[in-house]
Amino acid sequence: MIMPLFLNVLLSVIVAVSWASKDTHEYPYTDFQNPNVAYKMYWRDSQNIISDLSSFQSLSVKYHSCVYSEYFDGGEENYGYGDESDYWYLGLPMSYKANVAFSLYGTLKESKTQGGTCDKTTYINSFFTIGGVETIAYPLGIDTTYANSYCVEEEEEDSKDRDLRRARQLSEDEESEDEEDYSTSTALGCNATAHFVLDQFQGEYCNTMNYLNTTDDLQEFNVAMQDIDCETVYDASTDVGDDDGYVPPVYSLLSASRACSLRMYPGICPDEHGLLTLYTNNLEEALYMARQGQYYEFALAEEFQAIPFKNVFSFCFVILGLCMMNYSYSNYKHLVRRNGGETPVLKYKLSIWRKRDDWKISM
Repeated sequence: MIMPLFLNVLLSVIVAVSWASKDTHEYPYTDFQNPNVAYKMYWRDSQNIISDLSSFQSLSVKYHSCVYSEYFDGGEENYGYGDESDYWYLGLPMSYKANVAFSLYGTLKESKTQGGTCDKTTYINSFFTIGGVETIAYPLGIDTTYANSYCVEEEEEDSKDRDLRRARQLSEDEESEDEEDYSTSTALGCNATAHFVLDQFQGEYCNTMNYLNTTDDLQEFNVAMQDIDCETVYDASTDVGDDDGYVPPVYSLLSASRACSLRMYPGICPDEHGLLTLYTNNLEEALYMARQGQYYEFALAEEFQAIPFKNVFSFCFVILGLCMMNYSYSNYKHLVRRNGGETPVLKYKLSIWRKRDDWKISM
């Protein structure tokens, strides 16, 4: 009875430890666990992947579209962060800019799947960059000279732009022309077909409320982005950090990306294989059960049956081996007790020695 209990506890501990790093989010329910961590290729967010990067043989990205979403330029003062002593940040609006929607694929080191494969079996999760288009363009060597996240104030204003601006001001009953702001600025944006474009705005701050027109459809840049179709961004055999300070580019990509939500961005958050819908529904159902007092064990037990084991026979073979070991150990203990505490092998040797000594005496 002790051995089976020990095996169960050992397996539970191994599973819990291996799953813990796949979702480190703090949920409002005690001992709650995301049921999706049971899936082999699921990681909740980019930070979890960075923590488990040593488990991957390769990582690949697939570009999907331009998306207007939250932007974080690296400074906490620009992202609404603060503590109880920082009163200035209260009410600070979130900054939104043109970002990249992409899906992430990977192969594990123990997997036999070839690296650079982007299909349902290697899908991990879907993400939005939070550092603009440069987040994914830099690691892949795409030129962002004319397509970046900077707001650029223009020096002059041509007659066409001036007419557009004045027409806009007249329709909004602006003040007199003497008090008008004649400056314009340009920034990267997303058009109705989710492609990158260069937009022009009245004023120097690229305020979307003061949009004037689109000055460039950035055809070459969009073609370069669409060519990101299962591009490898990490290879464990080559992307290894060293003492000279080299850091694999995948770190900057994942650090400036966050998992996107189907509920917040329906139809925009990439879900090419339908797995993100499955993950979202699983988590929502488990959280609902937790609110009802039915904690994650029940939800996880149901989802555990859906774990996509790549080789079911290997898994069954391991379980069979553990059962045989347990059976052999139980029989061994039974034989020891029956032999008065002596092991069967030792008792057999003693019987041979006694027979040999009796034969010598008789001679």
